[in-house]
Amino acid sequence: MKKIIAIIFAILLISDIGSFFLGVQIGIRGTEIRIQEEQNKKVNYTGQQIQDAVNSYRKEKGLRELKVNSLLCSDLATRYLAFQTSEALTEGHPGFDTWAKSKFKEGFNLIGEVFSPRPTVQEVLNGWKNSPGHNEALIDPRYTEVCTYAGVDGVVLVLGEL
Repeated sequence: MKKIIAIIFAILLISDIGSFFLGVQIGIRGTEIRIQEEQNKKVNYTGQQIQDAVNSYRKEKGLRELKVNSLLCSDLATRYLAFQTSEALTEGHPGFDTWAKSKFKEGFNLIGEVFSPRPTVQEVLNGWKNSPGHNEALIDPRYTEVCTYAGVDGVVLVLGEL
């Protein structure tokens, strides 16, 4: 019995030492810490900085710059707030279809939207570049119009074609 207890103690000690030296968190405790760290990160950019980064990326790809369109900006805070709801966890882009239909009535032929909760411009752009759907939206040559809204919990960028 003492041998079993000694083995269990040794395993626990080794895993704690490994966690300490390797910076690895094991199990639920590690997940909780990681989630809390993500929640504590607040963005440190403006919508303009994100838009500038997207336009630089488009320029690298040989695409034209997106221009701010007041029709896209008119209710963009509502789109941002949609990502702060519980529906965003299950629907992805809650209310987007209804919102996009209103933009079609204003003369748009194509509407797109990307969102990121990441805390830096580079992390936002890298996340979008590494996501096939988001990247496709950013470099779609049909888009000519844009509006961006950044809040403390992320950024939403909407794209349009007139």
